[in-house]
Amino acid sequence: MKYSYLPPQIETMLIRKKQVPLEDQTSEEFLARAYKACVELGWKIKFISDTGLVALTDWSLGSWGQTITISLDQQGATIKSDGTSLFDGGTNRQNIADLIERIGELKVQMSSEELHEEIRKLREQKVLPEEDTLNPESTASKEQKKWWTLLIPSKMHFVLPILIDVNIILFVLMCISSGSFGTVFLPESDVLVQWGGNYKPLTLEGEWWRLFTCMFTHIGIIHLVMNMYALLYVGVFLEPILGKWRFAIAYVSTGIFASLTSLWWHDNTVSAGASGAIFGMYGIFLALLFTNLIEKATRNSMLTSISIFIGYNLLFGLKAGVYNAAHIGGLLSGFVIGFLLYVDMTKLVSKALKALVMLLIFVSPIITAFVMFPKIENPIADYTKIVTKFQEYETKGLDVYNNNDANVDHVKYLMALLDHGVPNWQRGMDELKKLDSINNLPKELVPYKQTLQEYSKLRYNQAVMYKEHISGERISTDSAFSKIQEEIDAILERIK
Repeated sequence: MKYSYLPPQIETMLIRKKQVPLEDQTSEEFLARAYKACVELGWKIKFISDTGLVALTDWSLGSWGQTITISLDQQGATIKSDGTSLFDGGTNRQNIADLIERIGELKVQMSSEELHEEIRKLREQKVLPEEDTLNPESTASKEQKKWWTLLIPSKMHFVLPILIDVNIILFVLMCISSGSFGTVFLPESDVLVQWGGNYKPLTLEGEWWRLFTCMFTHIGIIHLVMNMYALLYVGVFLEPILGKWRFAIAYVSTGIFASLTSLWWHDNTVSAGASGAIFGMYGIFLALLFTNLIEKATRNSMLTSISIFIGYNLLFGLKAGVYNAAHIGGLLSGFVIGFLLYVDMTKLVSKALKALVMLLIFVSPIITAFVMFPKIENPIADYTKIVTKFQEYETKGLDVYNNNDANVDHVKYLMALLDHGVPNWQRGMDELKKLDSINNLPKELVPYKQTLQEYSKLRYNQAVMYKEHISGERISTDSAFSKIQEEIDAILERIK
C-alpha cells in the first residue's frame, strides 16, 4: 500500500473507511460484486486475493488519486479510500458511498449465473497466499512493513528508490572522506566543491558536469533528510503516473534547469542539494493538475494542497536564508515540462511526436546551458585569471632580488632591474588595473583588489628606487628603502 510511506498523523487525515456487513452473502460473493462495481465505476483493479482487493480510482494514468481497499474478515468487509491530499474535499467519502451503492444495486440486479461468472473471473485473478499484502501473516505483507523496502526498486517505484539511495550513499562517502565529524552537520565549502557542488567560477570554466552532480551533494544531514522526505512524498505518487523513464528524465532536466538558474543568480555561492529537482517534480505535478487527467473535485483540492506546500517552502527558504534561485528555476521548468509530459501521455498524438517531446525535454537544459554559458558573467573567474597573471609577473620581478650574483655585481644588478625588475612590476600593475573593469565583483574581494593594486605599486616604486640609486640618477637613503620595505611587509601581512 503506497500510503504506508506517509507519517501516521498525515495518514490519519487522508484515510476514510467504513465497515459493511455481508448479511446473507458469502465473502466471495461480496468480493465478486465489489469487483464488478469497481470496474463499472471506471476504477483499475490493482490486486485481488482471498482477503480482499485493491483498486485505483478513475485516473487514466496509473492514479495519483485514491486507492480503494476492501478487506474481508469474519465481521464483514472494511472499505477504505486513501486520499492524496490534506484537503480531499470529501472525495474519499464519496468514493466509499459510490462503491457501497453500486454493490447494493448489483446484489439486486445480478442473476445467479452472472454472479457465478464473476466469481470465476475473480478466482482467475487472485494472487497466491504468500503474495497477499492484505493478509498480515503473508510474506509479502511482512516485507512491505519493513522501512528499508522503500530503498529497493520495485515495479511501481523503480527510479525513486535509486535516487534516494544514491543521495544517501554519496553523503555518507563525503562525510567519511572529509575526515571531519562536522561534515555530517555542516560541510565546508571546499568539501562540497570536491564532491560536485555547483560553483560558478569552476562550472563556467569547463566543469559543466557540476550542473548534474550538485543534485546529489547535500549541505548536512538535516538538508539531506528534508530533501529525501520531500522527494519521497512527491515521487511515490508521481512515478506511477509518469513511468520510470519519464520520471527519471524529468527529474534530471528540471534539476539541471535549477542549477542553471542558481549559476546565473549567484556569483560566490556553492549550490548543492536535490531541492531544485524536487521543486521541479512539484512543478510537473502542479501542471498536471491543470489538465483534464484528473477529476475536477480532486483537482481543485489537490491544487490547494500543492500550492500551499510550494508557497510555504519558498517563504521558509527566504526566512531561513536559503537561496531560492534553484527552487524557482526547478519549479518553473517543471511546470512547463509537466505540460509537455501531458502531451506525451495522451493517446491523441503519434509515437513520433511522443519521441520528439521526450527528446525535447532531455536536450532542452543542455541547449540552454550552451546558450547561457557565454552570456553569464563570471567575476570570480575573471578576478582569478588576472591575479594569476599578476603572480607570474611578480615571480619574475622578485627573482631579481633573489639573484646573488646580480646583488654582488652592481652592473648585473642594474641590468636585471632594467630588463626584468621594473618592466615586470609595470606589467603587474597594468594587469591589476583590469580588475577595475570587472562587473559585479563580490564585495568580499574588493579589499583584496585594492590591497593587491597598492602592493604592486609599492613593488614598482621599490624597483625604480633601486634602479635610480644604482645608476646614480637619484640617491636614496637607507631610511627610504627601509620605509618602503616596511610598507610592503605590512601589506603582505594583511594579505595573509
